[in-house]
Order: sequence, then structure tokens, then C-alpha cells
Amino acid sequence: MDFSDMEQFALKILIADNKRTAKKMQRQFIDILVDEFQDTNDVQNTIIELISRGNNIFRVGDIKQSIYRFRGARPQIMRDLILTTDGSQEIIFLSENYRSCKSIVEFNNYLFDVLMNIHGLSQSYTDSDWVSIGTTGQDDHNEFPVEFHALSYMKTEEDENESGLSEAKK
Repeated sequence: MDFSDMEQFALKILIADNKRTAKKMQRQFIDILVDEFQDTNDVQNTIIELISRGNNIFRVGDIKQSIYRFRGARPQIMRDLILTTDGSQEIIFLSENYRSCKSIVEFNNYLFDVLMNIHGLSQSYTDSDWVSIGTTGQDDHNEFPVEFHALSYMKTEEDENESGLSEAKK
């Protein structure tokens, strides 16, 4: 049994018998906190919705940090909640960074602005995503340049021969 099997079994238990178990859990949980919500998949989100009363979920996440799409994570679930305009969601943007120096924060803003605002991508870097430093202690007193080096790798004939995929074998 793997993790996705456990998710499916949990879902089946919650919806069985006219959602009796889900209703019992709704009464049991005062609040539900979901961290790293950007990596939630559809089944997990359904489970969260089933055990909640609808107004007792606190979700924390950063769409830019989603790393589990290979396991079905759908950061769009979080984006859709952020874009909900019916008043059912309270959105709090944490726009101060307290960990990194100013040059790193500014570089990351610039990098994400360029990388995520490409036509055709499902996500974008909006004004609400921009971050600033949280304290004056993060100001760079000794300005160190931050550089980004993008390298491109092209297979060579030697690489092809080493992997056993030489032109003669194709």
C-alpha cells in the first residue's frame, strides 16, 4: 500500500454511509491547519473539505515553491482560492522576508517576475507576490553582487556513445 492508496481509502471511508464519518470528524476538529498547501492534490483537497465545517481551515503555502507536481500536486487549487471573490476566503499575503539580505530578496523578485510572467504559463508573478525585507538589519552593508548563470547542455557524440545510443544504433 502506498501513500496514494491511503488517500483513496481515507476518501472512501469519509464518503461511505452518507458521509457519516466525515460529519463526525467535522464535529471533532475545531480548526484544521494545512501547511505547504501549494502541494495539495485533488484527493487531499477533497479530504480536507470533507472533514472541515467550511470555515475552519487555515491554509499556508507559496505557489512558487510547489515541487510535487509529479505526485499530482495542483498549485492551481491554491491560486483558485486566492482569486475567490465571494468573500468566503480571507487572504493574508506575507510580503516581508526576514531571512535573506536585501540583494537576495530583490534578485528573487526580479527572477520570478521574469520566469513566471511568460505568456502561456498557468501561474504568474503578480504585485501581491513581490516581497521586501522585513528589517533594516537585512540591508546589504557590503554590496555583494548577485548573479544568475543559466547554462545550456547539449549532448555530444561522446555522450551518445557512452549511453549506448550512438547514431549507428538509432
